[in-house]
Amino acid sequence: MSGDLYLDIEAFGGLISTLDTAATEMTAANNRLADADSSDLGGADLDRAAANFRDRWRYGIEQIADSTAKMVTGLEATRDLYALQEQLNAEALNSVNNCIPDPGAASPGTDAGPGTDSGQPQVSRPIQGSSLNLGSAW
Repeated sequence: MSGDLYLDIEAFGGLISTLDTAATEMTAANNRLADADSSDLGGADLDRAAANFRDRWRYGIEQIADSTAKMVTGLEATRDLYALQEQLNAEALNSVNNCIPDPGAASPGTDAGPGTDSGQPQVSRPIQGSSLNLGSAW
């Protein structure tokens, strides 16, 4: 279906969860590395290499983790707004559908039974509180 917009809420939730976990794990790994010393790593050379790595990459890892956390917040808002809009659209379509008379039912004030065709198009009433007049379209 080209041109259609569709958001798989469940898959989107999976993406949010994955990114949130990644941000948490990056922060935790950075903190563990900062707390490590030579007795944890196994030797003075390895400790110096880890400290050098930590010093060079700490800021970048923190920025990636912060950006990922902000992305999670934005994606959560997007998912929630999309779900709300879907609900509002469904309610609006149901409201419009309820304003359109059943073509098989008799019009009020007539003796015509179901299936009777007077040759005249049926006209619906405008939605209460709206400037939308469905009568002009039917």
